[in-house]
Amino acid sequence: MLLLALGWPDAAAAQGRLEVATIAGQLRAVCLEGRHGTVATYALNGQRLTSLDHGCTEGARSGLALRGTWESPRATTLLMAVPADEGLLYHRLLRVSADGAPLLMELDASFPVSGGRLSTNRFRLVQYGRNEDGDEWDCQYDVDFAMRTLSWRVTRTTDPGIADWICGAELRDVPFD
Repeated sequence: MLLLALGWPDAAAAQGRLEVATIAGQLRAVCLEGRHGTVATYALNGQRLTSLDHGCTEGARSGLALRGTWESPRATTLLMAVPADEGLLYHRLLRVSADGAPLLMELDASFPVSGGRLSTNRFRLVQYGRNEDGDEWDCQYDVDFAMRTLSWRVTRTTDPGIADWICGAELRDVPFD
């Protein structure tokens, strides 16, 4: 398994713009000023993917960052760090296949993430967590894109009362507009 340690994107990672070649064409994300504020917008091969859009504050503009890319004969999988409003950092595992709408798993906390590919279609991410009481835990997420399944569990905790429900994520289709 390839292991990546993922934290905050460095300022040089991107200047409010992310472009990456995938098996289905060019994926672009860019922070744009609009009538509803500054928004990071996404397109794949020129087709908009508005369900990926998110707020993009001035401080977050330079943080759109690609943290990992995995190629297979039928798909490209991207791990992105996406800073949003109020200092939050989202981690997105986006699967772009040659023959369909992308699939997305998103973790919406600002805690560090590590992970990698287990096989062509299977990935594992581990995210550290901590609460205001000082309790710590690790959530392990296993994604199988071929089976369209996602599971998670707590793998390490300082409080035995912390249950798997503290993790949680979803795997969803990303429709084209």
